[in-house]
Formats: sequence, structure tokens, C-alpha cells
Amino acid sequence: MTAARWVRACAVAELSAAGSLGLVLENVRVALFWVEGRPWALSNVCNHKGGPLAGGCNGEWARCRWHGWEYSVK
Repeated sequence: MTAARWVRACAVAELSAAGSLGLVLENVRVALFWVEGRPWALSNVCNHKGGPLAGGCNGEWARCRWHGWEYSVK
């Protein structure tokens, strides 16, 4: 079994200013969100058709720009 390790994604100030960021970390597509004064993360791949989730967030809900599927960032 491989030991877990941390990977730096971005500065807190960068995420709070942007609101959301889509990144590829260690070959994994990740969506980061700044909601209610704290960071949240989930896969940046919609389960429906693989569209991106970063960039579209309404409160705690991230929305796929391709077909509108929504996911709680919490």
C-alpha cells in the first residue's frame, strides 16, 4: 500500500479571491471551492458526461456547465 502524501494546490488567498479553481493534481482533476469562509474540494468531473464542475457554484452547489447537474461541495 502506498503512503498518502500532501500535494500543494494553491494559496488560500488565491482560492478565496477566485471562488473556485479547477486543477489537475497528480493526474487527478480536482475542483476547489471557497464557500462560507472555508475551502472545499471534490472531483472536477461530472458523473453525467464528464464535464467540469469548477467555475459554476451557487452557495454550496457546484453546477456542471454542460448539462446543469448539481453537486454539494460539502
